[in-house]
Amino acid sequence: MFKVQSLFVLVAALPLAGAAPTADARRIQEKLIAPCCWSESVAVHRSEPAAKMRVEIEQMVRSGLSEEQIIARYVELHGERILLEPRGGKFTWLMITPVLALAAGGYFLARYLRRPRAPEPVAAGAGAPLPGDDIEW
Repeated sequence: MFKVQSLFVLVAALPLAGAAPTADARRIQEKLIAPCCWSESVAVHRSEPAAKMRVEIEQMVRSGLSEEQIIARYVELHGERILLEPRGGKFTWLMITPVLALAAGGYFLARYLRRPRAPEPVAAGAGAPLPGDDIEW
């Protein structure tokens, strides 16, 4: 079954093989993550699932579907994880949280290092001789 799908992708890609993706298709491909390893956008990832998605996206753009419709289809299939940048406030929190945590850690570290230290108590009989220690009784 998997080989049949691979053959289908190759046959479907033949008409598009010589043509570069349209600007609309490329923009959509850059907004989606390849679902095989979730590490790169579909536009640059070199895997069979990414190649299949590139062909599908190109075909959907040529058939007249809008960017929102195409992205909604992939979100429906894979969930919001398929989006390279999360929607709404999630992206903002993902970018701001590490910076705030690093700044707070630096602030507390600086306060800790600048804190005045109390002198260490000297135990009786230890350390430097006291005045009068040289007198014999």
